[in-house]
Amino acid sequence: MSAARPTIEMLRAMLPFLMSTAAMLSGYDVMKRSGLSKQTSYNVMHRLTRQRWLDSKIERSNLRMGYPPRVLYTPTPEGIARTRAVLSLLKAST
Repeated sequence: MSAARPTIEMLRAMLPFLMSTAAMLSGYDVMKRSGLSKQTSYNVMHRLTRQRWLDSKIERSNLRMGYPPRVLYTPTPEGIARTRAVLSLLKAST
């Protein structure tokens, strides 16, 4: 898949991964930390996964306690590099 031009929403969704020590973040974590709306954050996370900026896996460990499965996201090395490159360009242009 060809790389799409990064959007502000994509960068906002990636920032929590750069600032977190956690290996994986849920969509809810990203939503809260980025300030994006629920719908926007989940759409962006899906897009970032399709473009291989993020990997995702479904966590089912809470099913026994009655909670639905949740998707956990991990940034790919390419996703981190691309995010840092775009942020560097933005910083240089200001």
